[in-house]
Amino acid sequence: MTSPGFEQGTAEYVAEGWPARTDRAARLFAKQHSGFLTDLDVYTPAEIEVEPVFRDFLRPRGLGWGVASAVTVPSGDRLIFNVERAFARGPVTRDVVARLDALRPHLARAATMSARLRLQTVRAAAQALDVVGVPAAILGRQLQVLAVNAGCEALFGYTVQEARRFALTHPEADNPRTARPMPKTADAELQTPEHRAWRLAVLQRAGWCCEDCGAQGGRGGVRLFADHVIERQDGGALTDPNNGRCLCGSCHTRKTVAERARRMAVRSAAAEPGRG
Repeated sequence: MTSPGFEQGTAEYVAEGWPARTDRAARLFAKQHSGFLTDLDVYTPAEIEVEPVFRDFLRPRGLGWGVASAVTVPSGDRLIFNVERAFARGPVTRDVVARLDALRPHLARAATMSARLRLQTVRAAAQALDVVGVPAAILGRQLQVLAVNAGCEALFGYTVQEARRFALTHPEADNPRTARPMPKTADAELQTPEHRAWRLAVLQRAGWCCEDCGAQGGRGGVRLFADHVIERQDGGALTDPNNGRCLCGSCHTRKTVAERARRMAVRSAAAEPGRG
């Protein structure tokens, strides 16, 4: 948001990519000051003379002296209240800062109320999606979780933590006594769009059912695997849907165990105790 007198300047500031070309906001946040700060509070006079945002953007528009304050709202977003002063009037004085500091609590409350109303809207949207059976997790601009509906939590089967980032927890995995090492996927070819398309084609052809036992997959059903009939190491085509079958977790495990058993080397003689 901007005042009418600086709408064009703000649009040009964003269009020309200045937010990413200056550390003006970063310096303000780094101060962690619960009040207004002038440019001379975060830059030295020498730094201002060579800082591109002052030299190439603000001063050509008759500006160049600013005062600002940062506010963190409940959603985790950080807002900046910024006032620009005409360059010809000189640096922002301390009496101006004092008057702005008196207004800051009211500005912060208004920002907080606005953020809370926005959060209520976001949560209502997540709940509405849950009513029509759509799992949803809504993230903010900094990728923090703003809302998660019940369908999303049920889909993962784990606990969803609303932290700075979207996180899933699993009690067994978090317990060092019961946790098992995560399998390493060394095959980059298994992460390609072609392989994902092959997997989807195999599952759709099977009607989302295990082709061995008939177990139903999909939401609320068993987990399904797309398995190669002829393994890749034996010359099987990687992305041919005809070289695939749909298996549930139990059938997939039995098939894997059976294959490993077939590949085990048979001993020609019994091993001595403690050596086999």
